[in-house]
Amino acid sequence: MTAGTEADALRVGITAASVYLPDEVVTSEVLEQRISNASDGLAVPRGLIERVTGIRTRRFAAHDQQASDLAVAAAEALFADHGVDRAS
Repeated sequence: MTAGTEADALRVGITAASVYLPDEVVTSEVLEQRISNASDGLAVPRGLIERVTGIRTRRFAAHDQQASDLAVAAAEALFADHGVDRAS
């Protein structure tokens, strides 16, 4: 098919993206402490999680938040950032 045909009308693409990050930030050090405190006699060496995973901090959703709540918040941010009317 050549340019300007029906096939061109069916092309789609991603033109924008957005994210929502939960409020609770947990460092690897805090996670190590939580694991050590929750386990019987297991002491996680300081810095181990970050050395093994390369992750310094992570975000935890609140207990009352579902994945769909995070997705809706990201969509709302996307709409606001790009002037999209939710009703359209």
